[in-house]
Parts: sequence; structure tokens; C-alpha cells
Amino acid sequence: MKKIFLPVVNRSFSVCRRVKQDCFTLIELLVVIAIIAILAGMLLPTLQQARERGRTASCTANMKEISRMSEFYSNEWDGVAVQLYNKAYGSDSGRPWPATFYHSKYLTRKDIFACPSRTDWKYYKELVINQWGEDSAPYARWSHYGANSRIVKSPGSVPYKLSNTVNPSGKVIFGETVLSSDAKRGYYAFNHKTSDGRLHNSHIKKSNVIFVDGHLETVSNAYDNYQLPDGSDYPYLDPEYKGKSSK
Repeated sequence: MKKIFLPVVNRSFSVCRRVKQDCFTLIELLVVIAIIAILAGMLLPTLQQARERGRTASCTANMKEISRMSEFYSNEWDGVAVQLYNKAYGSDSGRPWPATFYHSKYLTRKDIFACPSRTDWKYYKELVINQWGEDSAPYARWSHYGANSRIVKSPGSVPYKLSNTVNPSGKVIFGETVLSSDAKRGYYAFNHKTSDGRLHNSHIKKSNVIFVDGHLETVSNAYDNYQLPDGSDYPYLDPEYKGKSSK
């Protein structure tokens, strides 16, 4: 009987070759990782900008609510602006204007005084969950939104009548603020650059401001463009500014 010899197949060698063909080499793996990193680097700024646009929209809604409160208050009190604070309540400076609005019959939320782009602020959580100490002078002053103290005046000053404003569409009454000694906080008032409260760019070098006529604008570099060192003769903050004299 004739023997038939079949060729011996080296199965381990073929499997090894097949495995080698299906696997990435180290260089190929590094190239893939690099491509993923580049794509992530390109997409993340876009996602962050989209998120910030959403926060800016929420902040805009907050400030529009504040503008509406200001209008309601003025209509109820013979056309005058809200006071910067009310000495009849609390201690120290009394109840600041955000608390006055909160205690009015028109407003039910405290979190409108917190900008969603500034969650690192110490009291942001307390504002959002409605544990804000509205009658406690320090806490009520830490609002992310401040009032122009040339219009929203302190007690003892003659209340300012908004109808007396020269060019109300060009005079700022409310804006996003920062406390000069603590960049994480806002402050309930602002005026000139040396005051405790300063206008603040909360949204990628931009911030929201409300003008006396009630309209809102998103402006660039509000601190530099809207506050002079001494606050004098400046059209955006002085409600009665008519232009520099010819003297």
C-alpha cells in the first residue's frame, strides 16, 4: 500500500501572521491618539463657547428681570429710582436694593442676583438655593449685579427721578460687578474706578449692562470703557451729563 504524505501546515506561524496583520503597531497607536487629541483640542473651545453663550443668555434674563423690577418700583414710587439701601432694615448699611426688590410683591426668586458664569463665587450656592441673607448687610451686598450709585442713591440723598435723565438710552443704571478686594464676589453698587464695586467682564471680556430707559446691551470691557478714575464728566454714569463745558 502506497503511503501518501501530506504537507505539514505550520498553524502557529499562520495564526501569528494573522494576529500581526490585525493588531496596531505602537507607532500606529500613537498616531491615532495624536489625531484624537487634535480633534478634541479643536472641538473643546467650541463646546465651551456654546456653554458660555447659554450662561450669557441666562445672565441676560436675570438682568432683564432686574430692569423690570426697577420699572415696577419707579412706577409705584412716583418715578424715582430705588434707593441703594434702606436703613430701616437689618444692620450696618441696612437692606440693599436687591433685597428691596426681593421683598417686593413682584419678585419670588433670589437666584436672579447670581450670574451663572461665576459659580466660583463663595455665596453663589446660597443665592441659587434661596438661602441668601437678604436682611444681613454683608451678604445682601454680594450681588453679581450692581447699581450706578449716581442714580440709585444712598439714603439721605434726594431720590433721583429717572425722567430727569439726559439721554436715558445712553446712561447705565445696572451692570455686572466685582468687589475690588475680592474678584470672586460681586458688589451691589459701582461708580468710579476707585470705588469698592467695579463693572466686571463676566462673559469672555464682555458684560451685560442696563440703561435708564430699560434696554440691555452686552458690551466689551465695561470696566475700562464705563468707569473713569474719579467718575467725573462721564456720559455713561452721570445721569445729568450734557457734555463738557466750553470753559
